[in-house]
Amino acid sequence: MLGAAQQSSSASPVCSHCRGHRITASPDGGRWQKCALCEGTGIEYDPGRFFCYELGPIVVGALATVKGQSVQIIDGAFRWREIAGVSTSTNYTLQIYRGRDNRPFMQQPIHSTEFVGTGTNPFPLLTPFEFLSREYILVDFTDLSNAQNTIRLLFIGEQLQQSKS
Repeated sequence: MLGAAQQSSSASPVCSHCRGHRITASPDGGRWQKCALCEGTGIEYDPGRFFCYELGPIVVGALATVKGQSVQIIDGAFRWREIAGVSTSTNYTLQIYRGRDNRPFMQQPIHSTEFVGTGTNPFPLLTPFEFLSREYILVDFTDLSNAQNTIRLLFIGEQLQQSKS
């Protein structure tokens, strides 16, 4: 277990509830438990501020594939929580990657109707993912509609660590 003094030397602020110890006394004081505020990390939770990144419009020809369309994360880290989109046809697949190491977010391209939400019903990620500042979100699209398709995606989440400038 890292003490508060050891943890405070890192760039992340120490949890105000457990003071970086990662555990707190239970409400009755009878035993120790994982800190509920920081979930046992010892680091202060950053709720961020609402922020969106839009990718598009991307024009994909009939039955064509367009690879490596990108949007860059700016001003600080970004915690991606939901995805929404619009398109002229919902009959396409997509594959999303983290640009720095080409980490895919699915084992194969997924049909848009199974992953892309709408403006009124965005698709939530079960586990939010954090992109670092200046990283890229990359997306490959393949049209299945046998007609030209124009696609826009919206990555919804929070901007973390604001820049000082």
